[in-house]
Amino acid sequence: MTNRIEGEAKQFALRLNEFYFKHQGKGNAIIQGKPGIGKSHLSISIARKLNMDWRSISEPKSVLFISVPKMFQRIQEGFGYKDGTSAQQMIDMLTKADYLFLDDLGKESTFGRQAKEANDWKQNILYQILDERDTTIINTNLTGEQMQKVYDRSLVSRIMKGAMNNIFKYPDNAQSRRELPF
Repeated sequence: MTNRIEGEAKQFALRLNEFYFKHQGKGNAIIQGKPGIGKSHLSISIARKLNMDWRSISEPKSVLFISVPKMFQRIQEGFGYKDGTSAQQMIDMLTKADYLFLDDLGKESTFGRQAKEANDWKQNILYQILDERDTTIINTNLTGEQMQKVYDRSLVSRIMKGAMNNIFKYPDNAQSRRELPF
């Protein structure tokens, strides 16, 4: 990845942090790009900075980072009450976090190389969470076109809620950080 792209990603992260922290802005943010490009790394940096900034003024906020596949696994585990946490308690925690970072949105859908619709149960859970939220930062490999194929229109609307000025798209030609040198 070039220094220019890394610089643009850093500027986006700083601008987003300023929007959420200094201006207490509302609205989702989307970070889109191919696998291994640095979306999770960028999001974790934003989450840490938000956490540090709010703590620095003695107003800590809840900042939660979770991969979407892990989120669904934890919610499904809640149906058995193995650890005393119900599925609804997990959903409530995700809904009430001040800043929720959803990593790898789209990974939970059934598509491999072609976008196919995510199952109804997962879409309903995502809708339930996002419908109650004002500030969610979402990482995805999906393009806007793929997102519309994978998800119901009302869910896409919730994903995009307030995100129009908070979108960072890694260039299609950006090199993955994980490509093997052989």
